[in-house]
Amino acid sequence: MKYNVDQGLCIGCGMCESLKPEVFKMNDEGKAEAYGEGEAQEAVESCPAAAISPQEGEEKAVGGKYVCPICGYVYDPEVGDPDNGIAPGTNFADLPEEWVCPLCGVPKDTFTAE
Repeated sequence: MKYNVDQGLCIGCGMCESLKPEVFKMNDEGKAEAYGEGEAQEAVESCPAAAISPQEGEEKAVGGKYVCPICGYVYDPEVGDPDNGIAPGTNFADLPEEWVCPLCGVPKDTFTAE
């Protein structure tokens, strides 16, 4: 799989390169660039600026929405949770186990499919 790095969003933290050096490298301006191919979903999800995305035609299939039973927050994988480092296109099943509802703090495992 090939990826794009939005240079306007990239903050140059180097997380993607440290996780997937075969796919990402830092350029002379201190920003990440995608130069290789491979599965790098962990790097996409770990990007604190949500600057990494699959190239057109390479998108991972996005699953359904999930609802918090306490406050009604809806996790939409097409939106993600960028305020908490979750990139758009992240399926609910791929969220970190420690992820919680951004509104009320309920654990991921209490959400139900919409």
